[in-house]
Amino acid sequence: MTDQELASGFALLDAATIFDCNERAGDMGPDVHALFRGARVAGPAFTVKCPPGDLTPVRRAVDEAPPGSVLVIECGGHPEAAVWGGAGSIAAQRRGLAGVVTNGRTRDSAEIIGLGFSVFCAGTSVRGATRLQPGSTGVEVTVGGIRVHPGDFIVGDDDGVVVVARDRAAVVLELARKKSQAQAAREDRLRAGERYDI
Repeated sequence: MTDQELASGFALLDAATIFDCNERAGDMGPDVHALFRGARVAGPAFTVKCPPGDLTPVRRAVDEAPPGSVLVIECGGHPEAAVWGGAGSIAAQRRGLAGVVTNGRTRDSAEIIGLGFSVFCAGTSVRGATRLQPGSTGVEVTVGGIRVHPGDFIVGDDDGVVVVARDRAAVVLELARKKSQAQAAREDRLRAGERYDI
């Protein structure tokens, strides 16, 4: 399956179902969460590793990442500084990026929410980052305790963010589709009065 086919398929499913079908692995945990309710993201990772308190590679990544990518930003050692904001969201949205996932912080929250650009982060901060060191793109990063390789699939919603290895993505997607259909059928039976503890 192509990245676009995988992204379109994952976008129709919730992160919890994908986690269950990914051998219950890849959950970034509660420290990386949606900036606003209703944020959703699904797409291949374009990875970014930032030096402590510096967003130089983030700015470069916005221009380098292919449309449909999810920027996955490892923020190294300076949790107070925001590595993402409104201007980046405008540029990323214009270039067709799917969203941003970072263990760092973001600012310009109201502007980002107004754009409807999906951001998953550790929180917000008024402090901006520096622009002095090059950092890296297209390398392995660790966000939320999960290793992410370029091209791994990222799926996020109100419940959290899940990472699926690229070579397992098609299998996980098919399993998740079947599980989602089974869940929908079970919920219909519950609405009809079936006991919950069966």
